[in-house]
Amino acid sequence: MQTTCEDNSQCGFMPLYRQVGKHVPARPAPGLFPWQVNLYANGKYICGGTLLQKYWVLTHKECANRLDLHFTFVVARAGQYRDAKHLDAYNQIRNVVHKAAVDGTNVVMLLVDKKFDLNEYVNLACLPSVMYVPIRSQCYITGKANFFLNYQFKTQV
Repeated sequence: MQTTCEDNSQCGFMPLYRQVGKHVPARPAPGLFPWQVNLYANGKYICGGTLLQKYWVLTHKECANRLDLHFTFVVARAGQYRDAKHLDAYNQIRNVVHKAAVDGTNVVMLLVDKKFDLNEYVNLACLPSVMYVPIRSQCYITGKANFFLNYQFKTQV
């Protein structure tokens, strides 16, 4: 799977944290990873996903299997971190209306009813080409860890 960004967007860009590594908060904060999306079914947190296009969220098949679009109200919430209890002005919530498995993978794409508006709190992730090798690059892995929700792990490749 590969995606490219529209000419006017800067996928993979964290406007609030331009100097990653120097000023990244120790705890999650709004806008830290603006492509990270939280998925809820009937108001209960289920799992996370990654915003790849304004209408599409990538997630794992185990997560998608827990989202029954016929019998539950499923939403994607962007612009905040998992522990946020209240809505803020920069939160965006969209209804998930369709899910499509990517053949030969554990990946499922979720379609939302209305495009996400990109800003400093909500942005797209970029998937590199299959030929990309991140030599001497800093990479971040985000998600749910046993000891902390939405913690980021930093590694150098």
